[in-house]
Amino acid sequence: MAILPLTPYATTAPSTPPVVAASGGDKDNFMQMLLTQLRYQDPMNPMKDSDFMSQISQLQMADKMSQLNKSMLESVRAETLSQAANFIGRRVHAMQNGEPVEGVVSSVQQRNGAVTLNVAGRTVTLPEIERIDIEGAKDSAAPTVAAI
Repeated sequence: MAILPLTPYATTAPSTPPVVAASGGDKDNFMQMLLTQLRYQDPMNPMKDSDFMSQISQLQMADKMSQLNKSMLESVRAETLSQAANFIGRRVHAMQNGEPVEGVVSSVQQRNGAVTLNVAGRTVTLPEIERIDIEGAKDSAAPTVAAI
């Protein structure tokens, strides 16, 4: 009695490897693609060592670029918060949903990566500010001159 395979192609590898979605290019997707490529490569014609090392180098470079991107985003957020802190005590004029907002900035905060100012009890974003008055600014004390 002969034993037949369940499918006529049971002894052959699939002709095309499964498609792996690369959304965003992070290192996990890249590694998954590399492993899939290794799993479905032709055993009679394997990947060259130089090609494999090239792909590993690309993975490392993508990881370093991701770390650099995170670091730069944190730096930009800190710089924006620092710049916004200079508005504390200054009178600003903003337009919010077509309505003017005017007052002295009492505090600055950062939520979900966005820097906001507290102006006259309302929360205003930096792009909504249209004008900053120098008068009444915290650093603009009038110089005193001695009378002769």
